[in-house]
Amino acid sequence: MKVKTYKGKSLTGIIEQLNKAFGNSYAILSVNHRWRWKFFIFPSREVEVVVGIEEKKEKSVQEFAQEPLIQVANYEPLERIIENFLASFKKPPPVDEGKALVFFGPTGSGKTTHIGKTYIDLVSSGLKDIAVMSCDTFRLGAIEQLKIFCGVVDTPFQVVYEPEEFRDMVEFLSGHKVILVDTPGVSVSSKNMEELVKFLNAAETVNIFTLDASKELSVIKKYLEAFNGMIDGIALTKLDEVDEAKLMELKQVIEDYPVYSVSYRQNLTEGFRRLWQ
Repeated sequence: MKVKTYKGKSLTGIIEQLNKAFGNSYAILSVNHRWRWKFFIFPSREVEVVVGIEEKKEKSVQEFAQEPLIQVANYEPLERIIENFLASFKKPPPVDEGKALVFFGPTGSGKTTHIGKTYIDLVSSGLKDIAVMSCDTFRLGAIEQLKIFCGVVDTPFQVVYEPEEFRDMVEFLSGHKVILVDTPGVSVSSKNMEELVKFLNAAETVNIFTLDASKELSVIKKYLEAFNGMIDGIALTKLDEVDEAKLMELKQVIEDYPVYSVSYRQNLTEGFRRLWQ
């Protein structure tokens, strides 16, 4: 892996440059914001991004021989499969300005990563007045992960511990265009499920149930039944970990809900589709 440093006026501008140059073959190692001074009186902000770039290695004849042959006629890119999957879902209603989108669901469903992808997608589309909040005070490192991310992208970040505090913070942040809310993961039988329900009922929010597409359908059905009446829509994660047949089965299970967004691949800057406006 090669390590390079890129400098520019904005993080999104550097990310666009990296995507064009390297696609999915890079990883952001660190981001630093600093001031540059011209004639010691005119400051301008600069972003410095340290990136690890995967070095491409030429394959030997033996390596090519060991690779399975792909039937081109039967091969569809992941993006096309996802487009077909999303085609018949209900379109989510527009999200009112200042509304909080609460991402909740099972432990390990990818809520925090999905929030990061949502943020980057919103900024890339021109929407920059975004706030982020976390109610996830249970999982070790969850708050720190979002706090670091928000510090990198210079975005307001708040942590709340009680449902009443959550209600007041949603009202306080309502001047922002969008509020993205992370929550602790739950299981159907866990004690913190009752606590999560209190948060969901504390304020008028858009409650988006975050589902790992690779989970067993029977498990997904249990969660949907447990949270029946509190789900405004679905966010699907890890679509790259299932085949097309599983996606079609999953569609039948969640077809009564609008799909707000889907994500796939680990890179924050790609593998995301937002269907709400």
